Amino acid sequence: MPLIAIAIIIAVAVGGGSAAVAQTALPDSAIWNFKAYVSEQVQTEFAFGENAKADMDLYVIEVRLSEAERLISDSRLDAAVCKKIENSLNARVASLERRIARLREHGDFTAAADIAWRFQAAAAAHAALLSEAQANAEAGGSAAQKAVLGAFAERTRAMLDIASGISADASAAAADAF
Repeated sequence: MPLIAIAIIIAVAVGGGSAAVAQTALPDSAIWNFKAYVSEQVQTEFAFGENAKADMDLYVIEVRLSEAERLISDSRLDAAVCKKIENSLNARVASLERRIARLREHGDFTAAADIAWRFQAAAAAHAALLSEAQANAEAGGSAAQKAVLGAFAERTRAMLDIASGISADASAAAADAF
């Protein structure tokens, strides 16, 4: 029994240290996978209630977009890293959509509308920043940079369209409920 307790303490200490280091990792780093697919997923699972889980999804979406912007500013966003970010974004956007739908199904129209509005606002802010970065790349970037950035900016604008639709639907449902 004491051996099991010691093993658990060591695992928590090492895992906690890894999680702390991973929080600052960017998608072009090996430890980023731990951050994106273990640490953030555990945080989401331990969030209490659909609203808190949706907040975590939204937080991760904003983190992924900020990571992309940081890599762009450092000229480190390539096609492989962009694909990792997009895969994570796609999963979190789909999860957020499901959570907003569940909030609406349970009659929590105000929370659904609030989260959807915050999603739309975040997507709009990041889409604007990425459009600016894309314009800068067009003026002086390499062909590869232009292609990667153009595709990622387009994906972010598509995410904004999704967010706008979700927000409009959730706001209409909230208004109908009152």
